[in-house]
Amino acid sequence: MKRVAIIVVIAIITLGVLIGTVKNTWAYYSDIETSSGNTFASGTLELKTNNTDGVTQTLYVTGLKPNNSVGPSTITLQNNGTSVGSTLDIALSYVESDASPNTVNMSADAAAAVIEVTTLTYNGASLLSNITDSNNNGYKDIQDFKNAGLTGLAGLTVSQSKDFVITIKMRDGINNDFQGDGVDITLTFTLRQ
Repeated sequence: MKRVAIIVVIAIITLGVLIGTVKNTWAYYSDIETSSGNTFASGTLELKTNNTDGVTQTLYVTGLKPNNSVGPSTITLQNNGTSVGSTLDIALSYVESDASPNTVNMSADAAAAVIEVTTLTYNGASLLSNITDSNNNGYKDIQDFKNAGLTGLAGLTVSQSKDFVITIKMRDGINNDFQGDGVDITLTFTLRQ
């Protein structure tokens, strides 16, 4: 009898495990589809200056005399890419570039400080108010332009062109120490998305 009771208890436990297993059995369905031939490509920003690749333009002026102006010189900027350029930054740098003879060697900063910027526009709007007379000589010059932060200007949409215009003048009343002194000026334009 004891043996029968043990067998019955084992049978009940086995039946309970089987019923529990049957209740937890699920059916899973799956279906897979494939999408092919998809292409992902990033847009481009391609800034051209005067319809050439590259974003650096160098302006050369020789034989500049006191109270003489050069310009206006126009650099046309164009976005030839496929993405909108939301902002434009303009930076100016220079290096000393003296002519011969040069009896008194003035520094590049001293030479840049006697070259006044009389016109500076981008897309028809003056940028002179964005430049501070940082060397306190009473006018805005190439050295001041170098120290200015001309950033966040209106960018260029796809295929859009805008003109950058500059006119410079050597200040009147400078002494003979500046004869033969000069600078090579490089303008760098950065278009940002």
